[in-house]
Amino acid sequence: AWVAVIFGDIAGDIVAPAIKDISILNEHHEHAHYTAYGFTLALLTDWLRRFLMDKQRKRGWMASRGLAIMIWFFYIAGFVNLFVAGYYGSELVYKEGAAVHQTYDK
Repeated sequence: AWVAVIFGDIAGDIVAPAIKDISILNEHHEHAHYTAYGFTLALLTDWLRRFLMDKQRKRGWMASRGLAIMIWFFYIAGFVNLFVAGYYGSELVYKEGAAVHQTYDK
């Protein structure tokens, strides 16, 4: 997800001068970051859960169920923001014409 955010930042800098409504680009950028944060937190929490499950003989509720709930919350938050970022990305292409080659008749 972070590689997509980095390349998206580069692409955003290229197409920003041609966009009339820059707020769409800002919303797309913001939700792309939320997507990456959600998936990163899910991964780190999953690693923590696995570490605690391996180290503890008596698996407590927090390690077995609580962290699993947090992992699913982060995944759902990441997916919701992924869909929202995709919506704003489509708005950029279809309404603002971002990164669309336009031919002109001479």
